[in-house]
Amino acid sequence: DWITAIVLLSEVCTGLGDPECAELLYEQLSPYRQSNVVIGLAAVCLGATSRYLGNLAHTAGRAGDATVHFEQALAANAALRAPICLAHTQLDYAATLEPGPRASALIEEAAGTARELGLPWVARRAADCGARVGRYAPRTHGQDASNRREAIGGA
Repeated sequence: DWITAIVLLSEVCTGLGDPECAELLYEQLSPYRQSNVVIGLAAVCLGATSRYLGNLAHTAGRAGDATVHFEQALAANAALRAPICLAHTQLDYAATLEPGPRASALIEEAAGTARELGLPWVARRAADCGARVGRYAPRTHGQDASNRREAIGGA
């Protein structure tokens, strides 16, 4: 499906920090800014298109557009009741902000979701995002999510 391919390409592009590619993909994806990305007959939901537009706008140097898209993505993913998509949006957005209370709150909210749902990848992203910019120290409660699973007999 075309939109799935474009959002996956946007992840590669923003990961590489390629502003020219980001601008091209941004223009292709912009008409779908109010959409959600699903694979198949909604077997997988990748969340709000605006999250990907926010990352592309940031990579292309369009800070104002990035902020608008991330705010839209926060609202859309919350309305979808998609906590994992919301957590990734919170971390993506926080990574684009200056150190401060808003960025710290976004990281802490994502880390809370990771703790609550046992999502080690999201927890690592939250810790890395905060450590990278020195604005968040993850709270620990004695054991991380993988240790808690092991303690109760999980894998």
